[in-house]
Amino acid sequence: MSTNYEQQWEQKRSEGITNLKAKITRFAKNGYLKLYQMWPGTNRFCCNGKLMIGPGADWGPNCYTWICVLGAGIPYLVLVMPPIFKNFSPVLAIVNVILFISTIIFLLLTGFTDPGIIPRRNIILLTMDDTNREVYDQFLNGNFADADTENIQRNYCATCQIYRPPRASHCTDCDNCVEVYDHHCPFVNNCVGKRNYRYFISFVGSVSVLCLSVICGIIVFLVKENESDLSQTTYIVLLVIFVVPVGILCVGILGLCLFHGYLIIKGKTTKETLKKRTVDRKAVGFNWKKVDPSLVQAQKIIGMQDALNSFQI
Repeated sequence: MSTNYEQQWEQKRSEGITNLKAKITRFAKNGYLKLYQMWPGTNRFCCNGKLMIGPGADWGPNCYTWICVLGAGIPYLVLVMPPIFKNFSPVLAIVNVILFISTIIFLLLTGFTDPGIIPRRNIILLTMDDTNREVYDQFLNGNFADADTENIQRNYCATCQIYRPPRASHCTDCDNCVEVYDHHCPFVNNCVGKRNYRYFISFVGSVSVLCLSVICGIIVFLVKENESDLSQTTYIVLLVIFVVPVGILCVGILGLCLFHGYLIIKGKTTKETLKKRTVDRKAVGFNWKKVDPSLVQAQKIIGMQDALNSFQI
């Protein structure tokens, strides 16, 4: 059983290398290409490598997220907000607009921020220089500066051919190792990890408060308009389109928000909680105050022959 698995894994790895070599040959111009053009994971790059998002397989859940945010938010702001601003409370209307904008901003930041990807061995060897040698050496030899060298459990990733630091895991969706890996979220089209967890939790918090604010706004709108000339049909349509779906969504989002609040208090990630792993309080955690520099040098120029030879290392 183990032999069959190893053979399948080796075959898959060999096919992946063949595909990457073909990609390198296709994208290379004048014997050079940029690192993102030969990236071995399933992440996608845009704006000439300046931005990185998750795999294309996430397009369905990610579109659903944007439909929920924009599909309910824009009609609400256009149809419901003006009467509330004029007849009830400008404060509620302004709060709704701020929450709507912050939700979009944090969703974009979560999706387009490198979650803390650790490059694979061949990528490290291609991009290592005097400025990053100390950091990269840790992944090659497993000697992590901020870990207890006596008690550390060195986890070797056979796919990336590197040593993972404590709390890092390999994401099977993005096919990359991620520092302080929390989970892969197809709804934001990215992994959630060390570098973008603060944006993710801000998005979850913003959308939770936005849902509650929208429900309050709709109730106020229906009560006020019902006192005037709002037809019964319009009343029912607003209930069906806004109140019921937003209410159902609100329950799920609030549950997620409370769950991550619990994780923050416990100092654990989603994966560590589900796997019932114990965590050292001194271990490296999420970037809360300052985001560490990304290890993904997507725009670095690589020689085509060096890129091809890197798979033979």
